[in-house]
Amino acid sequence: MKEKEISKLIPELLVMCNIVSRKIMEFYISDVNILEKADKTPVTAADLASNDIILNYLSKLTPEIFILSEENDDLDIPYRLKQAWIWCIDPLDGTKEFIKKNDEFSVNIALIHNGIAKLGIVILPVFDTIYYAIKGKGAYKVDKDGVERPIDKGSNSSSLVIQAMTSRSHHNLISEEILNKRFEKIEWIPKGSSLKLTELAEGRGDIYLKLGNTMEWDIAAPQVILEETGGKVLEYPSMLPLRYNKANLLNPNFIALRSEMEF
Repeated sequence: MKEKEISKLIPELLVMCNIVSRKIMEFYISDVNILEKADKTPVTAADLASNDIILNYLSKLTPEIFILSEENDDLDIPYRLKQAWIWCIDPLDGTKEFIKKNDEFSVNIALIHNGIAKLGIVILPVFDTIYYAIKGKGAYKVDKDGVERPIDKGSNSSSLVIQAMTSRSHHNLISEEILNKRFEKIEWIPKGSSLKLTELAEGRGDIYLKLGNTMEWDIAAPQVILEETGGKVLEYPSMLPLRYNKANLLNPNFIALRSEMEF
């Protein structure tokens, strides 16, 4: 795979995204069958069905590229670490939000090259919306009618009140304390899954400080989208770029900023 070839994948990937979105919604409008993984986190039939569709499509579209997914065991770490290119997939980000039926879940698909996210796709099934971005080529939003437009990054209408995104299910009091010391007035906006970063990309929030466990598949895809609208996703407090395809797939603490927002 060469970087200049990434754009050629988009038409097929969008077809796959629509299939995945429809399949997830079939489960969403019915009774949710909840299982428990070995780490005690929930998984549903929708997670597994989405995973199967994505793995099947990607293995045919790019058979030479390793696929890392939340729902597949990462048994051969040395082999994965040798790969210049990998897909990094979360077939249903925000399973708790899916179970609660609050609409705030997504599907995250990222293409990683030598530790850097080069392509990010975020599907919002309930809203029939797809976001995608290629590093250096901009970010786009595809609506339910298939109309594709560059993402309007917007801006905060009031510089006096900082709009801070916070996790719907995992609010962190320490991150709240840090931001309260930094800014005089804050409006807290709870969102689930990747919606926190897509909201920042469209200017409907200013900042998201995440302290605690997230995995590479949670952040890689929306990071590309936010950065291609002029935003930033950086380790906190070092403010260094995030890296992917690590031996340990846990992300460090990080901070996400909308375009023109400084910290």
